[in-house]
Amino acid sequence: FKCGCGTCGSNFFRFFLALLLLRFPCGLLFCLFLKPVGFADGSCKVKGINVALPGFKGIRRQRINHSKVFSNLFQLGKVKWNYRKTLTIVEEGEFKKTRPIAKAGEYLIYDGKHEAIVSEELFNAAQAKKGKHTRQKPNTKIRNPFAGLLWCKCGRAMSLRAYKSNISAPRLLCDGQTHCKTGSCLYSEMNERVCSILTNCIHDFEIRLQNNEGDSVKQHMRLIKNLEVRQKELEEKELAQWEAQADPDPAKRMPQHVFQQLNERLLKEKEEVRQALCKAYESMPEPVNYEEKIAQFTEALNALKNPKVDAATKNRLLKACIDRIEYYRDAPQRIRSQKVIYYDPEQKRTRCKSPLNVGGNWTSPEIILDVKLKV
Repeated sequence: FKCGCGTCGSNFFRFFLALLLLRFPCGLLFCLFLKPVGFADGSCKVKGINVALPGFKGIRRQRINHSKVFSNLFQLGKVKWNYRKTLTIVEEGEFKKTRPIAKAGEYLIYDGKHEAIVSEELFNAAQAKKGKHTRQKPNTKIRNPFAGLLWCKCGRAMSLRAYKSNISAPRLLCDGQTHCKTGSCLYSEMNERVCSILTNCIHDFEIRLQNNEGDSVKQHMRLIKNLEVRQKELEEKELAQWEAQADPDPAKRMPQHVFQQLNERLLKEKEEVRQALCKAYESMPEPVNYEEKIAQFTEALNALKNPKVDAATKNRLLKACIDRIEYYRDAPQRIRSQKVIYYDPEQKRTRCKSPLNVGGNWTSPEIILDVKLKV
């Protein structure tokens, strides 16, 4: 028997034991999460009062499972159907059963028989808060301008590491690098890439402002209004036809075959207008104030280029422009080459040398960024 929660065990006894224990810890986790603490701090606070969620073992697993609690519909008294249904595939000539996680819209959600563990307001507030924690302690300042914005492909945050010795300049690397093997990058490299993205966005906004793309919203609204007027006219016309056909005087009625033809033509036109109206509503563009966006992005760009601006101000300005940055980079590889043998005329003998520099030679894989802007 599996409860579908993902945080309790799979047997019948552990399910009901989890229902008794989960109500208090999960509610506490949601309250701690909405305050300026992250997954790890919330886990430590729950462990500090000797209350642990069933099935949590180890700090790494505990942090991951606690993060899943905030997006689990089980807390709202809901259950999911076909979320991980069993599929049979053929791999290397053999039949294998897999249970892939379904995407949004591919599974069904129903009301469960259990009570909601947290309120809907608290759950929605946690969804809006997810991904915005910077893990800033009360007595420290933000050192990383990309805190809460830059995320690795594995889902972990990218942290800024500064080295006291001259081993390397400040670098950005994944908190779970030992597991995902994603290559790190210099802070200066990321700063240049983000500045380039902001510059391109500003240029794009200026072109759209020159082309008066803000008028497209007004034109779309005018199209919707015309379709609504036409739909209302067709409904009145249909009603008038039926009233005329229901006249008690047979001489005033139109022939039945003529009425059917007119009615079919009218219904067909009504359906076409209805479909066009639905498409117009679905494709309604959101109004964008390009002048305001240009000012916001320009302010963030100038702050990134100015070394005198503190990291907290840069982080605040970037969060007004960027929602999330997904980072991916292959791990660099050590370059090894064969020695080159050549003849030295001064020494009158053959010698060998390496074409590479002393101190290590590494590949520099391309940095791939997937940026989600707030536009």
